[in-house]
Amino acid sequence: MRTKLSFLLLIVVLFVCSQSLSAQSKTYPDYSDKSNWVILTENDDEKTEFDVFYIYPTLIADEKNALTDWSKPEVHEKITGFAKAQTSIFKNKAKIFAPFIRQLEYTRIISALAKENNRGLLLQTKPGELDAIFAFKYYLKHYNNGRPYILLGHSQGAANLYNVIKFCPEITRANGFAAAYLIGIPNLSLKKLERDFAGRDISPAKSADDTAVIVVWNTQTKDAASTMFTGKGSFVINPLNWKTDATPAYSSQNLGAVFYNYEEPNKSKRITKYTNYCGAVIDIEKGALIVDFPSKSFYDTYALMGNGVCHCNDIWFFAENLAQNAANRVKKLINSRHD
Repeated sequence: MRTKLSFLLLIVVLFVCSQSLSAQSKTYPDYSDKSNWVILTENDDEKTEFDVFYIYPTLIADEKNALTDWSKPEVHEKITGFAKAQTSIFKNKAKIFAPFIRQLEYTRIISALAKENNRGLLLQTKPGELDAIFAFKYYLKHYNNGRPYILLGHSQGAANLYNVIKFCPEITRANGFAAAYLIGIPNLSLKKLERDFAGRDISPAKSADDTAVIVVWNTQTKDAASTMFTGKGSFVINPLNWKTDATPAYSSQNLGAVFYNYEEPNKSKRITKYTNYCGAVIDIEKGALIVDFPSKSFYDTYALMGNGVCHCNDIWFFAENLAQNAANRVKKLINSRHD
């Protein structure tokens, strides 16, 4: 039954995506309207070699409204501030493209994750999924101009991007796809990755510089209980040594953690950076990236997702390593074109 439903879903999504963007603008955001982009880097900067197509994580909790509404000033400001902070690691390295999309709000996404029997990816038919697909298609047609690009998303943003890759066959190495950093995506198994992308030149990352790959990790402490994000069989790579086995990586390999505090009244002080912040090792049985921390660390954001679950900081812990790795993969892709 699930196979049939998945097939029907694929048909529906492909049918919708086959319609013209102008025809869909009545139902979905019009991405020719610049106000529907969180970040839109249009200037031609010769210093940057690649693009980053970014989708933010779940940032809004609203029990009355299921979907994120960026027309509200407070929502617009929160998403914009967070997106700019998280993509700041690519300053002077890449052009950033980040659409607003109608994600599911926090209480509903958590409830859906908790009830998910097979602990798989969620919300494939929700508006946010299709918004992400239309936004990416618009970006590729109107803004990419043949440049190499990476995809970056966290949590629900990572799930959104997973379906962008799945339902957009134009995402290929030949068309400039270097890597997708789908950090904090819930319990993505290696088997699912291989099944969903069978027959396409897209695979899970296995090293520091392979291209047309998907990169995933979910962080927690060694004493954390089983979580909705990790589990045996989940795919994970260590962002400090770029290995998929249990080889430990040390804080000396951490180029820089970058943290963002939205509640800091002084906007110039909202971003803080720490070199050599923490080490990490993969726990194969848990399918998780186990992190170690200095004293007085705010690693689990007040146990918002459960004690020892570091979901909110998945990207922040290893931000500078991620940025450098993205640049390395792009360089490898560019060089392969000249071989």
